[in-house]
Amino acid sequence: MPIPQAKTKLIFDDRYKKKDGTSAVRLRVTLKKQQKYYTLKVYLTKKEWLAMHNPNAKRANKDRMLYLNTLEAKAIRIINELEPFTFSQFEKEFNKQVPENGSIPVLMNQYIDKLRYRDQYNTADNYQSALSSFKVFHKENKDYSLEIIEVNPEWLYAYQKWMESNDKSLTTIGIYVRYLRTIINIAIEEGIMKRDAYPFGKRKYIIPHGSNNKRALTKNEIDKIRYFVPRSEEEYKARDIFLISFWANGINMKDIALLKFANLHSDSIVYIRAKTARSKQNFTQETAIPLYPQLIFLIEKWGQKDKVYNNYIFDVVSKDDSKEKKTAKIKQFTKTTNKYLKRIGQSLNLPIKLTTYVARHTCATLLHKAGASEEDICEILGQTDVETTRKYLASLGIAKYGKYYEELY
Repeated sequence: MPIPQAKTKLIFDDRYKKKDGTSAVRLRVTLKKQQKYYTLKVYLTKKEWLAMHNPNAKRANKDRMLYLNTLEAKAIRIINELEPFTFSQFEKEFNKQVPENGSIPVLMNQYIDKLRYRDQYNTADNYQSALSSFKVFHKENKDYSLEIIEVNPEWLYAYQKWMESNDKSLTTIGIYVRYLRTIINIAIEEGIMKRDAYPFGKRKYIIPHGSNNKRALTKNEIDKIRYFVPRSEEEYKARDIFLISFWANGINMKDIALLKFANLHSDSIVYIRAKTARSKQNFTQETAIPLYPQLIFLIEKWGQKDKVYNNYIFDVVSKDDSKEKKTAKIKQFTKTTNKYLKRIGQSLNLPIKLTTYVARHTCATLLHKAGASEEDICEILGQTDVETTRKYLASLGIAKYGKYYEELY
């Protein structure tokens, strides 16, 4: 009579949820009527678990499924090798087989999925770009593994050197490595990586910082943009969007796109920054923008004619769009605006590349030059803490003097 063989199955155990809304994926081993469950150190939302089993799953989900299938395959191999099978012996062998570390793709994809689940699509896309970079680095440098515990100072310096050889800026390198640092911190918190293996800090790897290139314009240069005669409708719109951002306290493109007529008051625009709304769970800070005639004119010029209270002012997104579709549209809006701003900047021989972000930097710079305090600028820019403003202004290398605000006009 053949000896009964233990059977395995991957189980999404949603009986218990972590604070972030995820539940553990476990391996269930069954022999006769006895069942035991083993942790795999993988945590997913119900949506992520279902997406992973979709035949048309995205690459990130396929990578995760492959990883889990690999663990189950190891369990099956151990079961086949045990004669006779006992749960105690299986546990001893399987715990040896489950890696104490995860791979960078698996851990980053888990984090990327969490970002998307929280509707942080732009940040998720940025992490995806960083992951793609790490994969290419590994492909071209096989000596450097993609296992998280293999990431040490030598690995990081080799990655930096490789990025530099591919003409990537120190700013880009720093951003990507900071994303990896976040993943390493998570790996340490979850016990995947030992704390003393942390590769960053003094006498280890120091994350590079890009040079503080001048990203702000003078008042004279702003006037050149203001009175520039565009050569196309696209340039007209790009110029005016830049000026809207500059005159509206350095408002960013996402917040411009999400402004509604409900935010318009007789003498101001009052809104909550999208970034602040997401980062502060129990506190939201309203930002007020004075409505000067120049700003009113541009809003009238480019705003939608149907001024229904809950309609978006600018025709960038629709109220029927999903959050993901809105993110994609805002990203395209920013990209198109920057495309034509670059042309305007070149036509005017400006000393820096003209982008939407220059409007925010210039707004802060001119206010600070005109005497605005850090606390004032913190409120004007809609930032939630003065320390952030202080660091922001420090990168501009500017001093306080004179009166402010009307300096913008």
